[in-house]
Amino acid sequence: MKSIDKHDFLEGVYARKNGDRIELVYGHHRLKALELAKSPEFKIEMPFKENMSDVEMIQLMVKENSPKKNAGVRIIDEGVKAARDYLEENRDELREILESDGSEIKRACVSARAIFLLLEGDLTITQIEELLKRWHLYEKGISMDVVHMFPTAASAHNFVKAAEKYKANQEAQEKVAEYLISTERLGHRTMEEAFLRYNQQCLYADNPARAGCAENRLRKATSAMKTVRLELGKFVEGANQKTIFDDAITIRDIHPSAFESCYKAFDMLQELITREVTEIIIDLKDREPSE
Repeated sequence: MKSIDKHDFLEGVYARKNGDRIELVYGHHRLKALELAKSPEFKIEMPFKENMSDVEMIQLMVKENSPKKNAGVRIIDEGVKAARDYLEENRDELREILESDGSEIKRACVSARAIFLLLEGDLTITQIEELLKRWHLYEKGISMDVVHMFPTAASAHNFVKAAEKYKANQEAQEKVAEYLISTERLGHRTMEEAFLRYNQQCLYADNPARAGCAENRLRKATSAMKTVRLELGKFVEGANQKTIFDDAITIRDIHPSAFESCYKAFDMLQELITREVTEIIIDLKDREPSE
């Protein structure tokens, strides 16, 4: 809207004429911004093509809204779904596409390869496989609306993997997604950490600084244990020296700072065992062996 106010309306809208209807290929967001920025009387000339096929429509839609252009996850998902649905409904064309690739056809199925060929390479086969898996998981309980909240296809993919691993219900998905987006922590490990913390009812108790939070806590815990050992070592060393020289040690021989160090050390040790180590062990038990 700011751009339209400053520079007027630029290009970026394209349509096809389908009977008496004008159907947008791309430019939906631009037209919405124009509607909000200008009066109802404002007019533009919209380029359109007569007799554009459904395949061309899908190809142009995906080309304009690809991950390379940082398109939203919803738009990318819908482009692949449109391609998949088209091939499902047009089996003869599916066979032609597969035969043109030199594939040996026994049972024509809508594979990632077939969609890749239909879209003429605007998405990679790996990207299409991920998108098809997402659509399958949407039907199995992963919330499409929640996934579409994420800013990039990569972050959406990370979230789906983590939600699937922890068998998260609708509420868990919504709460964790809200937390992740608010903290802008969208790595795979951070997402797994968030689902783990949600299950432990402490999602917001300790905001992880970065991915691999369990490993960070383990290093922190190890450092705390080292401090405890050093403090207790000072205490023992002082007691041993007194015993060597005087052959006895009494409560009056112990300096107050030694007591303070000892109490501090045991407080750290108690905190470490009751909170840090327990959480780390629970987290690491859920990790894959490769991690």
